[in-house]
Amino acid sequence: MLTTQESHRSGVFSDWGIVDRQGYREAMESLWQGMHSSSFALTMARVPAEERINHSLVRKLAALLEIPSEKIIANIDSYNGKAPALLWGFDLRRAIYLSRICYGAGIISEEEAWEDLLKTSRYIHAIFPDFDSYHQNYLLGYAYWMMDFEAIKARRNEYEHFKKTCKWQMKDLPWHPESQDVLLQFMRDGFQEGIAMILKSEAGNQAAEALEVEKSGKAVLSDKIVEEEEEIDLQSTTVH
Repeated sequence: MLTTQESHRSGVFSDWGIVDRQGYREAMESLWQGMHSSSFALTMARVPAEERINHSLVRKLAALLEIPSEKIIANIDSYNGKAPALLWGFDLRRAIYLSRICYGAGIISEEEAWEDLLKTSRYIHAIFPDFDSYHQNYLLGYAYWMMDFEAIKARRNEYEHFKKTCKWQMKDLPWHPESQDVLLQFMRDGFQEGIAMILKSEAGNQAAEALEVEKSGKAVLSDKIVEEEEEIDLQSTTVH
């Protein structure tokens, strides 16, 4: 029978493939870099703003969460100088969980766990104005990740149960927003620089492909003209 620590080790390996501190640090950096937020931001950046409301991904997420598509769109852009929410609630909540479970597994020290928990917490409090916004964004990220109606419905029901029946004192603690200054630049601007580079590269590749297609078309046309000229010459020779 596994001890509590062994059970945590087994779980963190099964779910994350983490077996040591290096693996933990790599996973944390990936989450702080916006593992899912960056993907979501890039997907939406490829869609013209006026077309996002009808994009298939937005419609699916809205249906899974049973909310208007406008509420999905509201997470994409920055408002009033605040960082765009994207899927940071999901990425950062997973970071919170990972610090806790890896401490429980004996992979990191209590000091390291607290240092990372507080760092993640500052990011959360800088991006979200209150706990409900944070958790609703977590549910959006969970829907993006799972794409499973029953699983998402269960998570939504758990949250409603928490709000109605939970007696934990932490539930009533005030939410203290953090300054945007604690956020990294890509958090504040929604990965603008990285996305611009990717879109520029994609545009260049498309232009190169179009040029190759045009060259190929001209080559085919040229070959056809040569064949027709040869056929005419052959016919002319035969007549004479």
